[in-house]
Amino acid sequence: MVLRLGMLFTLVLCAAHLLAQSDTTVLAPVEIYGIRITTYAVGAKVNTLSQGNTVQTLAASLAAESSLYFKNYGSEQLSTISFRGTTASQTAVLWNGINVNAPTLGQTDFSIVPMFLFDEVLIQYGAGSALVGTDAIGGSVSLKNENVIFSRGFNALFHQQVGSFGRIASGIKFNGGNHKWNFSTSLYGFKIKNDFPYNSPAVGYIRRQENAAVKNEGVRQQIAYKISETQQVLLEGIYAHNFRHNQPTVTNFGANETLDNKQVRLALHYDLASDLGVMRATVAHIRDEQEYTDDANSLVSTNQWSALINVDKQLSRQINIRWGGSANRYEAFGDNYPSDLVESRYDVYSSIRYSINSFWLLSINLRQAFYDVRYAPFAPSLGTELKLFETKLNKLTWRGQAARAFRIPTLNDRYWLPVGNQNLKAEDAWQIETGINWKKQTKYTKVDVELSYYKTQTTNMIVWLPNENSNWAPINLQEVNINGLESNLTANTQQGKGQLNAKLSYSFTKSINERGIDGSSIGKQLPYVPIHSGRLMLSASHSGWTIMLRNNYTSMRFISLENSERQALDAYFLMDAELFKEWHWNKVLLTSRVQVNNFSNLYYENFAKHAMPGRNFSMSISIQVNNQLK
Repeated sequence: MVLRLGMLFTLVLCAAHLLAQSDTTVLAPVEIYGIRITTYAVGAKVNTLSQGNTVQTLAASLAAESSLYFKNYGSEQLSTISFRGTTASQTAVLWNGINVNAPTLGQTDFSIVPMFLFDEVLIQYGAGSALVGTDAIGGSVSLKNENVIFSRGFNALFHQQVGSFGRIASGIKFNGGNHKWNFSTSLYGFKIKNDFPYNSPAVGYIRRQENAAVKNEGVRQQIAYKISETQQVLLEGIYAHNFRHNQPTVTNFGANETLDNKQVRLALHYDLASDLGVMRATVAHIRDEQEYTDDANSLVSTNQWSALINVDKQLSRQINIRWGGSANRYEAFGDNYPSDLVESRYDVYSSIRYSINSFWLLSINLRQAFYDVRYAPFAPSLGTELKLFETKLNKLTWRGQAARAFRIPTLNDRYWLPVGNQNLKAEDAWQIETGINWKKQTKYTKVDVELSYYKTQTTNMIVWLPNENSNWAPINLQEVNINGLESNLTANTQQGKGQLNAKLSYSFTKSINERGIDGSSIGKQLPYVPIHSGRLMLSASHSGWTIMLRNNYTSMRFISLENSERQALDAYFLMDAELFKEWHWNKVLLTSRVQVNNFSNLYYENFAKHAMPGRNFSMSISIQVNNQLK
């Protein structure tokens, strides 16, 4: 343990030593907002999604724009992620640097995260625990908002959408202030009856979906005050409410289960830029409440108290360092938890990014996490990027990363009465990744090609199995070996007022179980992990008009480790179309949009025996006003 902590501090001291050996001119302190965490993700694949002006879920946004696979329990229902062949609890979801996966289950329902409340999403592929902490075995999803701009004026947005099966979505955003204050407010509301017709092979005739209605609503408020040119404080709060009837299986005609989720997130930030670096200190409180209703009610609530400190420092033109720590306290309340359940977790970390020369980058990240009286696996990562050649019109880059990741057992794993196991070990994963990126640019055309290969070996995976008393209980048992390939092609050409765009992506994922309770599950693909998936997006724009076609292919998925093809979910190919027009008047932007989803009216399932909608339509209008003065 002492050795591990020593390595963290040695990394910072080494950076200082490198600075002492350099004759490079030291830069002035960076801007008050600091250095983006992705600066230290050298060698990793990182994407940014900006789509915060439409009222839709994070699941819908990510599924449309990335190669991630979501297991949807129906239309606008529970949606869990499979990131690079991992399980739903092996993806870290962060808000303001805080892990907001449910501490009880260790995962996020992406169907209740409103994209409208955030400006962008950072997606880091692969093992990222050295940067973001627990759960980041398959990858991480970071919810972000733009840096505060202190200036006179305001900008505002109004969005309204109507669509098939009773879909209604509304959203309002306002941001304004002066050179000292900034106020930002976002409100949204969404509801859908989900009474779509379907023709499931398990039923044999057309039925109309019942008991699947959903209603979401929420608000985000932010207040920022600029103390001086180098200091600011920011208070942020989010309230989100999701109520839904749990969509029953296609063969269950009488179910009427409901789930009521309420979330409160509060955070206070203090930012300071000085000669020591750019510091952000954060204290936060997160409360989740979930009530399930069927024949009997079940209420589970959790409290999370968090404190974080992060310091970024640009030591020279070549060297950036980052260090910090966090403390989290978790409380859970419910019939199956001890009345005094409290768990504390702590993290310390350090990072360095070194530009060896104009064509070679290197980064080292180190993290040690503690929980209860245990410590998680020490998580290092080493990443590098090398420009193989670069001209004015062409650039070829190679990247590589080796990293360790971990997942701390959830509160359910450790404390669920009467089977919780406090002796469980943290899940442990090692990953290597390599990739190349080629960019070519001419007078009218840009082409970007990216290829990636990764291999992940995970041990001590936690599974729930019947014990000697026939109760389901968690144990460290599974070992999983994942091999994957990812390819992406982006091309666009523009002449005059016309523009053509194309995006093509393909993923190959073999996620193989190597250890189980018996031999029947050995050498089998993990459930709900498609081996092949691909996406093609084509768009054409001219004079403010844009037409867009989206195509999505997902291969067959097994629903259990038995890998029975008879019970597997069929492959499907979805086609969506979109037409929108933009009008500009001085400081006003008006956008109207028409969408057709599942154009071919295909019946498909993302989760066994849960129907998804056939062909459906929506229309929307957005009005943006930008009266912000620099």
